[in-house]
Amino acid sequence: KIRKRYKITNLGQITKYLGVTYEWGKDENGPYAIASMKKNADEIISYFEKVRGKQAKVADTPGFQNTVLSKNEEDVEMLDEYRSLVGKLLFYTIKVGPDCANSVRDLARHMSNPGPSHWKAMERMVGYLRGKKLHGLIFRRPGSLQAIQYCDASYATYADLRRSVSGMSSTIGGMIVNWSSRTQKIVTLSSTESEYVALGECGQELKFICMFLQEIGVGKIPGVIFEDNEGTIFLAKNQQVGMRTKHIDVKYHFVRDLLKENFLELIYVRSEDNYADLMTKNVSKEILYKLFVSGIQVGVIETKRENVGRTSKV
Repeated sequence: KIRKRYKITNLGQITKYLGVTYEWGKDENGPYAIASMKKNADEIISYFEKVRGKQAKVADTPGFQNTVLSKNEEDVEMLDEYRSLVGKLLFYTIKVGPDCANSVRDLARHMSNPGPSHWKAMERMVGYLRGKKLHGLIFRRPGSLQAIQYCDASYATYADLRRSVSGMSSTIGGMIVNWSSRTQKIVTLSSTESEYVALGECGQELKFICMFLQEIGVGKIPGVIFEDNEGTIFLAKNQQVGMRTKHIDVKYHFVRDLLKENFLELIYVRSEDNYADLMTKNVSKEILYKLFVSGIQVGVIETKRENVGRTSKV
């Protein structure tokens, strides 16, 4: 139908677009596409070795487990080179690197004042890229045309700002289509509140995906969000106002309307099965392998509630 109205040149399946190369294939699980940015990763590694004069040691994870970068109190160290590396890493992460999202976001917070600790974290990030086998993602046919998301938050991550971090993995039927790791704009007073703020942001993304799918005539309602904080699920499903919740900005209650309109189903998931956990903290090698290497990266995110957790009782 589009071809009848517009002049279109059919160049076949896409092979390269905005720095990402695509390889197409088929296996026992059906057709797939590999989106890769190996050239970009190699450039990052080479540039780091050039400006630092050494090779980064191969690492199993993109960041040191359970660490958060603090403000530099020493002299600024190689500012322009640091900024250039962060820019390259951001491009890589936005395109094909959900596993790097939290570490790169943390590095990006210090683009104006990097010090020794930030360069040490940068070396860890580059070392992870050196040891990574596939610099990209495998996309497979989704299990359904339903928006399914994972939501998480890390409470009061930054001691200087007292801000939390929101994490989100968005899928269509288990095929990842978007991810984010971002510092929350407000200070929250509890872990439940920080998770609730993240849930509100996740709800906006879910509604956009649902509306887009409906617009092209294939969307399924309700969408699903997996959340690992039962207090947050209770807060979303109940309209009561208490001493600990009456101050929450009305925009974060947006998710309540989605639930009321049956636009959203909110389901409990264990923290160890929450794919958004990668976006909020530097995880262990075991968690990274479970959630990313054998999950997100190979295009098989689990979306069946009986396999990822139990439905919340609240």
